[in-house]
Amino acid sequence: MAARLFETTNPGYWAQLVHTEAAEKRDERRRLHLAALGALLLHGVIFSLRLPESGRSITVPEPERPFFAIVPLPSEPRPPVAQPPRRPERARRATIVVPGPPEVDFEPLEPAPLAVSIEVPRIEPVDFIPPPPPPAEPTGPVRYDSTITRPERLHAPLPRYTEQARSVRRLARNRSL
Repeated sequence: MAARLFETTNPGYWAQLVHTEAAEKRDERRRLHLAALGALLLHGVIFSLRLPESGRSITVPEPERPFFAIVPLPSEPRPPVAQPPRRPERARRATIVVPGPPEVDFEPLEPAPLAVSIEVPRIEPVDFIPPPPPPAEPTGPVRYDSTITRPERLHAPLPRYTEQARSVRRLARNRSL
């Protein structure tokens, strides 16, 4: 505790601390510059060396001529291509004069008055109310009471087994006895 108090009350302590931090920063910068310079020198040396080139192009000698020659087979003459049938030529246009409809005065037909009377019964709105829906089936658990019966099998045909399955079934029965 006494040493700490001395450090904080000593006026030269702070100056020495600032001087030490500045010296550390200077040393760190110097080291960084030296590292960068060393990296540049190392890369320059590596790039200036002549290393064996593995990516050099390789010349491949031309293959020897084969003992045989490839000759294309004569092809059969192709059948002539069927030409699509030509459309017949159009007839030349001609102007034909068509006489208009005869001028006849038509009298419009008027509907005859109807002498039918229809009685429409008065319908009350109560007649259109639909019947109520059936009661909803229970969605949760159901209590057992006398209305619940045991399920009955409606149709149960005997299974058809292959001969191999029948023999395995017989063996299983004999082992259990």
